[in-house]
Amino acid sequence: MPCAVRGESRALSLLRAAVFLAALAPLSLGAAPDLFLVLAANPPRAVLLDGAQLEPLHELRLRGAPAGAPQFSPEGRYAYIATQDGWIAKFDLRQPRLVAEARAGTEIREAALSADGRVLAVASAEPRALALFDESLQPLRVLPGRNAQNTLASRIASVRVAASRMSFVAALEDANELWEVSYNPRAEDIPAGVIHDFQYREGAFIPGYLNPRRTELDTRPVGFALARDDNEVLVGTREGRGVAVIHLDVRRRIALLDLQSGVRPEDGAGWQRNGSAIFALPHAGAGAVAIVDALNWKPAGTVKLRGPASFVRSHDALRHALVNTGEGTRDVLQVFDKATLEPVATLVPAPGVAVRDVEFDRSGRRMIVGLETPQGTLVAYDTSTWRELKRLFIPGAVGKYSVFNRIKRPYGARP
Repeated sequence: MPCAVRGESRALSLLRAAVFLAALAPLSLGAAPDLFLVLAANPPRAVLLDGAQLEPLHELRLRGAPAGAPQFSPEGRYAYIATQDGWIAKFDLRQPRLVAEARAGTEIREAALSADGRVLAVASAEPRALALFDESLQPLRVLPGRNAQNTLASRIASVRVAASRMSFVAALEDANELWEVSYNPRAEDIPAGVIHDFQYREGAFIPGYLNPRRTELDTRPVGFALARDDNEVLVGTREGRGVAVIHLDVRRRIALLDLQSGVRPEDGAGWQRNGSAIFALPHAGAGAVAIVDALNWKPAGTVKLRGPASFVRSHDALRHALVNTGEGTRDVLQVFDKATLEPVATLVPAPGVAVRDVEFDRSGRRMIVGLETPQGTLVAYDTSTWRELKRLFIPGAVGKYSVFNRIKRPYGARP
């Protein structure tokens, strides 16, 4: 169902949408126009947004409220959207229509698509499992969320794709485990139980393809984020023991970041600073952002804020980063220089109204800020001047996603 822009006739709106989508169809992702997908919960739908004109183009109806971020095929043509009540829908964005649907459960947390677009992993609380589908949404297998001892059934809290490792990483909410599930058909077998000799394969092994390789943790995980090379995972801890750094090759903790409780690694972001990779972690209960060296996992600086921090976002092409903060309302975006960590600007899209999220266009020259309003307010900014460009209203909007960035995954804009 097309969206008409205020002050524009329906016929003109239809023509504009048709021209944009026709231009998109024959192009590869690298040459395609900037396209955003806005997810809304009430009523449930996905809205295609022209990132150049910042105008809605088309609506796609969903069965229920969306769960997590949409997943996009490598060329940007298809979008996979999970709903909280257990459905997965595949949409064609070039000829906006539903292509396929599948039921993955009754309570989905989020989904992740492999970098090659061939396997979709769905994390669910009910059933307590990680479900795997092919690109046509045909089921491949279901991995019950049970711990290594097979004594506990756990909800799957979250799942991400580790593209460079050709695998998914999932956190078990009720068990002290992190899973890595390879979607590489040539993945090495996984040892199971006691192994007497790895070289001569004396012991029990299971196939490495689409089976979990487990890392046991000393605490229940609360959110996680992948480091730049995907080999290391930052895991938040439920008991407030800081942030654990897990190396997926050795499957154990290699560092513990001594931070206050309430730090959720997925709300952080990373970039290059003075020739070194760093990761910025916001403090939910303190007015600061911790800057950590991502090579040795030692403190590398602090950004002081006017209130508790919620999330940090940036773009690889942008010299600045933004952190959401504010005294109770989270209504402020504080801009700071990624090299010097000095403040540059303060944005208040709407005083007293919480900022929901930030998404950049493919070039990083513009960003769209979502506000927690019934009207679904979206505010676009120029990132060179921090000047407001436009306001859009998509009622019920809960998140918006750049198709290009979600596929290319600029590090500072993750997750």
